Amino acid sequence: DHAGDAELWVDVIADTADGFDPTYTVAWCAAQRELRPEGCDRPLPRGAYVVLAGDEVYPLGSPAEYENRFMGPYKAALPWTDGTHPVMYAIPGNHDWYDGLTGFMRVFGQENWVGGRQTKQRRSYFAIGLPHRHWLWGIDIQNDAYVDSAQIAYFRRAAKLMKRDDRLILCSAKPSWTDVDDPDSYRNLEFVGRKLVPEGVDTIMMISGDSHHYAHYTNIDDEGRARAKVTAGGGGAFLSATHTLPDRVDVPKAMLGEDDPPHALERFDLVTTYPSKPQSRRLTYGALLVGWRNPTFVIIPAILNLLLFAANTAGLRPDVGAIEDVAPEWDYGDLLTGQFRGPFSVLLALTFWLLLASFYKVKQSTPRWRAFVERGIAGALHTVAHLLAFALVALTSITIVDAIGLEGAWFTIVAGLLVLVFGAVLGSLVFGAYLVIALAVFKRHANENFSASRYETYKNFLRIHIGPDGVTVYPIGIDKPCTKWKVAAQSASREDSYIAPEAGTIATRLIEPPFTV
Repeated sequence: DHAGDAELWVDVIADTADGFDPTYTVAWCAAQRELRPEGCDRPLPRGAYVVLAGDEVYPLGSPAEYENRFMGPYKAALPWTDGTHPVMYAIPGNHDWYDGLTGFMRVFGQENWVGGRQTKQRRSYFAIGLPHRHWLWGIDIQNDAYVDSAQIAYFRRAAKLMKRDDRLILCSAKPSWTDVDDPDSYRNLEFVGRKLVPEGVDTIMMISGDSHHYAHYTNIDDEGRARAKVTAGGGGAFLSATHTLPDRVDVPKAMLGEDDPPHALERFDLVTTYPSKPQSRRLTYGALLVGWRNPTFVIIPAILNLLLFAANTAGLRPDVGAIEDVAPEWDYGDLLTGQFRGPFSVLLALTFWLLLASFYKVKQSTPRWRAFVERGIAGALHTVAHLLAFALVALTSITIVDAIGLEGAWFTIVAGLLVLVFGAVLGSLVFGAYLVIALAVFKRHANENFSASRYETYKNFLRIHIGPDGVTVYPIGIDKPCTKWKVAAQSASREDSYIAPEAGTIATRLIEPPFTV
């Protein structure tokens, strides 16, 4: 309870641990005694609290992954603190829930230390009393399950400490307000807002991670007061798209007025995204390099092309004659139609179609019959694109081997190796093109597109000041993570990071001007 304090600084970081450079870049910036981001007219002191808004580790929240991907970087960034120690609180996201919160509770629920910060919570949710009649609730949406009875009882006890006209900041692990495809996505937030928050307490801001970008929505009421919904999931995970975000969202009102119907909605308008929507659209083309940025992925199209080549060869070869004698006579049409002359080729094509059809994403609200049709058509078009590419791969490989003049087994072996190489390259390009087209035209696969691109840019976190004038949010952006580090073997202060930027600092800037709610 900090209700009697004159002011308090709180850092909110989400989606932290994906790769060392972006994770440690954010951890290092948040650990400095103060930051002076470009566009800010004052130094911003380090938060007395750090609130982790979900997905503290990727891909799975095992104890080993927490140690390597979260604990290690944050300990190295701030080994110790002199004087009053900052406090760290966390709520779990879906990646933290994958092991049933075992790793999460081991790190955050046993009053441990993470470097120079202390953890104090004993459950996966918390309530903090802030200065000037403000509160911060961190709720556990429990991987989109219903909020359990223990958590309900906890917040009902917390609610008894609140008074009319108090103001609440609600921290959740998922920006449900932007999930317009799922009508039930806002269920838990609506339940907390209407059933657990006392009447007369205004929920002035909701903060979340899960989507790895920055997005600020605002609502201005009749009296000119602003309330906000902010996604700030730039703590280290791969970048998420912003151009797919709606410019306006209508969500259930947290506080119903006397004349409001039970399902009254309120409007929030998009103010700022980071990266901007035009930047996000340009970044979608990075999926074309899915094979280059994810080298192990190329194994899949390589093996598929080799299997098709083997089946095609068996279907096209006559009963007599060496392959080096008949293969050079095949043209593109022969290699394309040959995929349907043998049962094995047909089985491969049908299997691939079923896999790609199931991969295609449809809206959760789509009727089952329509989803079935959409998946079938999308899978068929995607499969045809790969089969067309295979025929080109096979023709190119045979032409090269024939020009070399190989015969017998060597003809088959070298042609197969070339099919593996060319199939890996062209198959990856086809898959990348599918991700680009699916997102650009049909607004599907945004997560797959950007995860395949593996962008480490546009990191962000929030530095929040609670004072007499209200809650002021400083959204801090880091355009590029640091990639060159030096080990600080000896330092003058126990607070100095063990690993520091080789350049001495990391460039930060305000994503948008500070805003007050």
